[in-house]
Amino acid sequence: MDWTVPVAVGATALAVAYIAFVGGLALQRAHDASTRRLAGLGSAPVGVGTSFADRVLAPAARTIGGLGMRITPQAWADRTRRRLVRAAWYPQIDETSWAAIKVVTFLG
Repeated sequence: MDWTVPVAVGATALAVAYIAFVGGLALQRAHDASTRRLAGLGSAPVGVGTSFADRVLAPAARTIGGLGMRITPQAWADRTRRRLVRAAWYPQIDETSWAAIKVVTFLG
């Protein structure tokens, strides 16, 4: 009798059992970590120890400053350069050429 088939079936069964066991451990660890995070959420009221300026005004100022940087010519040039590089057009077309193309097509 050939013994390779039962050995292969047994090895496959052991591999499946091992994968199920390791997967179960990973799921348990993830569940434990999320349970610990959830338990810590209700421990202190939101905003305790921080001022109104730290919680509201500073993030608002950063957002407004970021919007201002997006509309500056340098930011436009950087953003256009990244887009041209992603499109694999950058060696052939640079930012100023792209701006000229946009102006001509807008006026044309």
